[in-house]
Amino acid sequence: MSDYKRRTDPRTGKRFLAHRAIAEWHLGRPLEPDEIVHHVNEDKGDDHPLNLQMLPSARVHALLHWYLRREAQGVQHLWPLEVWLEVLSVKRLET
Repeated sequence: MSDYKRRTDPRTGKRFLAHRAIAEWHLGRPLEPDEIVHHVNEDKGDDHPLNLQMLPSARVHALLHWYLRREAQGVQHLWPLEVWLEVLSVKRLET
C-alpha cells in the first residue's frame, strides 16, 4: 500500500488515501470498508476520477486482475470485459 498517495486532513490530522477520498467525493457518499477503488491503468499515482473504478469487494478485485492477466496471456473470454464487469455490478466513476 505504500505506493498510494496519502494525504493529511489539516483539520483533524488524520491520514487518508487520496484515491479513496476522490472516489467518495465523486460518488457523493462514504465508501463501505469492503469496497475497493481500482486504478484502471494500474498507475497508483493517477487518481483522476476516470481512472478509478469502485469494486464491491476484494474478491471482485482479484477476479478482475485474473481476467486481465488471462487476457494478456492470449485467452479469449466468453464475454468482453465491459459485460463481465456489468454482471459483477462494477461501477466506473463518471464525470
